[in-house]
Amino acid sequence: PDWQFNYQAADLARQNKDWTKVAMIADKLQSQQPQAIDVNEWFLFIEGYAMANRLESAASLTVRVLDMSPKETKALSILWNRILTQRSQSTDAESGTLSPLKDRLLLDLIDR
Repeated sequence: PDWQFNYQAADLARQNKDWTKVAMIADKLQSQQPQAIDVNEWFLFIEGYAMANRLESAASLTVRVLDMSPKETKALSILWNRILTQRSQSTDAESGTLSPLKDRLLLDLIDR
């Protein structure tokens, strides 16, 4: 299975707000452990997991991306602040799930 094909399928699913499909494609890609991709391409899947209410998967992938490329801290902080703004059903449990990110990202909304 080709990374580009799966990425394009996930991007189309994102455009249609089919977050479950984005998360399923992310699961598939992570199980294959693809190499030699632009680390920024994982952002789509972080968003997909978060919007599909799979915050633990989103947080775990975020940590993985930060481990691969610490210079992405600002971009991931922006992504997560946008995600948290879009997620109207934010809860205290969500804040606990995201607590591992507090020390690594600049999250304005994590305690709201």
